[in-house]
Amino acid sequence: METCNQACRVIKKAIGFVFLCSAVTVLNLPNSFADEVLTHYSAEQQREQQGQAQKQGKEQEETAKPLSTGFSSIKKQLVTDTFQIHPRYRSEFDLDSNVLLESNDEKLDVIFREKPGVEILIPFAGHSMRADYGADFEQFVKFPRENAVNQYFDIEEALNFTDLYVHVEEKLEHTSSRSGTTFTERIPRLENRVGTEVGYKWNRFTLEGGYGTFYRRFNTSRERNLNYGTQEWSSKLFMDLTAKTKILVDYTFTDYDYFNDSTRDGKSNKILGGIEGALFPKTTLYSKFGYERLSFDSSSEIDSNNFVAGVGVLYQLFSSTLIDLGWTRQTMQSTFANTNFYTEDLLLWRLRQQLTSKASGSVDVSYAHQTYDEGTNRGSAGNFTGDRADHLLSTAVKLAYQFTDWLAGDIKYQYNRRNSNASIFDYTDNLVTVGFEAKV
Repeated sequence: METCNQACRVIKKAIGFVFLCSAVTVLNLPNSFADEVLTHYSAEQQREQQGQAQKQGKEQEETAKPLSTGFSSIKKQLVTDTFQIHPRYRSEFDLDSNVLLESNDEKLDVIFREKPGVEILIPFAGHSMRADYGADFEQFVKFPRENAVNQYFDIEEALNFTDLYVHVEEKLEHTSSRSGTTFTERIPRLENRVGTEVGYKWNRFTLEGGYGTFYRRFNTSRERNLNYGTQEWSSKLFMDLTAKTKILVDYTFTDYDYFNDSTRDGKSNKILGGIEGALFPKTTLYSKFGYERLSFDSSSEIDSNNFVAGVGVLYQLFSSTLIDLGWTRQTMQSTFANTNFYTEDLLLWRLRQQLTSKASGSVDVSYAHQTYDEGTNRGSAGNFTGDRADHLLSTAVKLAYQFTDWLAGDIKYQYNRRNSNASIFDYTDNLVTVGFEAKV
């Protein structure tokens, strides 16, 4: 009971710290006042450790200690052998040259983002449990109608036995982010993903089975016909070639159910085979190649037959230099007009460079080619009607600096460009981001 009470007190401290940082930034308090509040909060942690028997003079002395000392004290309170609590807070300033991703009438805006969050880790007897909550408060200076509050929650549990392992995870998001979509608008939606995997190891072989669900619901009536859910069954067989390399066969069956448009309902059968692991001392390879058939329940829809793949190479050039190359080809659910799916080829190149003990840099380049289905449903937008095809290029350069073990800052420049045969979807966007993050 005493352990439970202690854990509850620690969780309250972590939540209090996250909301305190949120209040300081959202209310735009003066720096001197913010420093005073945070220093006072840190000193309160130290005074609790020392008990109620201390004199008032000693308490005032502790209050005057530097902020870094307070954070160190908080970390000792939140990180133990039996559980860890990591509150965090990130503040970003964005200068966006085309905030609405328009093809012609580009509009510049300034965006302020505040991102509080907390992560809880509980290891026990070789197993582990993790929970993470984050929020993203977006405030636009010129276009306040774009303001949004995004929330994310992720919980997972991993059970590891001698020959058996179980992994369960659930992700819940309420967001209007464009990330992972083809949207140019910010469209609020709720997404929920649940997955379970069970694996059994026998000699050189590992057999793994899984079941998962996905649910997406849009807040706007215009996208109501795009609300859908899936059920997914998967099975994998691994065979160890060496201690660090294995071959695999992967089969997945997915059932798509659109709640308000039965013509989009369908079933996917996908099978892949490949190899993964450390092939050479400095090189790690991941590769899968296979075939996917997406068949629709409605006889009026044209089925999809696609070659699918995923390849990644991670190369440690020097002790401080990491290079990542990747290529994926997959079939995606479409949100364009009445087309059902599109095929995406995605190329990635990443460079990570440690410049000094506290400074690092990175470069990311990606290119995607998206081709929409050429079935009976030819998409239309503006003056365009036909089989849409897009080319997307994104580059980003980032410099980061770790000021202390709990405070970091970074600056990033990003260039995004989309060329489409439906010119209404063309856009060019330049984005500069400056951010600071505190994490215990």
